[in-house]
Amino acid sequence: MSLRVYEEVGTTTEPKVTLVVKAYDSIVSSLKKASGLMAEGNLQRSLELTSKATQIIFELLFALDLEEGGEIAARLNSLYTFALGKIADAEKEKNHHLLSEITDIFETLKKGWEGVAKKVYESPHIEPPAEANIG
Repeated sequence: MSLRVYEEVGTTTEPKVTLVVKAYDSIVSSLKKASGLMAEGNLQRSLELTSKATQIIFELLFALDLEEGGEIAARLNSLYTFALGKIADAEKEKNHHLLSEITDIFETLKKGWEGVAKKVYESPHIEPPAEANIG
């Protein structure tokens, strides 16, 4: 077995809340770097990073279960769709301020999900992974 298989198994066995926090963390990191690079005029590298963030947002969007998730899933669906549109606008307009606005939204989401993760890990049946950053 390759190392990649082990990495995939590790990822798929983690609680979903941990994966969501990691996804938000990656989005925030990518958008912050992209915003700085865009402000400096390094548009190629900025586009690479916004593309990474966009791919993660699409994964989150496609993972939503609108039927089972109810109002929360519907609101996340709207938020993710909004964010994707704003990222596209930022790229087209070369406006790093738009990226910063979206970054702020995902930082807020990340903090909220970190709170959820902390409660999940307080359950006597679940141990947080060593690398989990849950506050």
